[in-house]
Amino acid sequence: MPREQIHVILSGVEPILAVLAREAERIRAETGAICIVSSPECLAIGDDKLLTCQWLRESGFAVPLHAAAEDSDSVESLVNRCGFPLIAKPRSGKSARGIIEIQNVEELKSVSSRKNYVVQEYIGDPQQEYTVGCLQ
Repeated sequence: MPREQIHVILSGVEPILAVLAREAERIRAETGAICIVSSPECLAIGDDKLLTCQWLRESGFAVPLHAAAEDSDSVESLVNRCGFPLIAKPRSGKSARGIIEIQNVEELKSVSSRKNYVVQEYIGDPQQEYTVGCLQ
């Protein structure tokens, strides 16, 4: 019986994507199988909400106003431009894990001490969810 050959490898599991991205060329060279995956650089941008906002803005897309939580000057500028409420979220992660709605300066101060958070203008209202997905 002839041996089956794998022609394409595709995964939606994040830890596997990172390995496939890193090993795609070696896998193709050794097996002929094509890994359908973004480059490690693209995955790194997509895994970081701040880098994603920066990349989208630099690429001409409209994005919410945003700042790294630890960048006090940028956060102050964001407050001056948007007022409250604001949204803070971990730079990496998925779904609504770790999201904080910021209503005032005191809440903003508690967020600014968190490492690896991004603060963004609040889009929509409590009855609407605004979600974005990017594929490259």
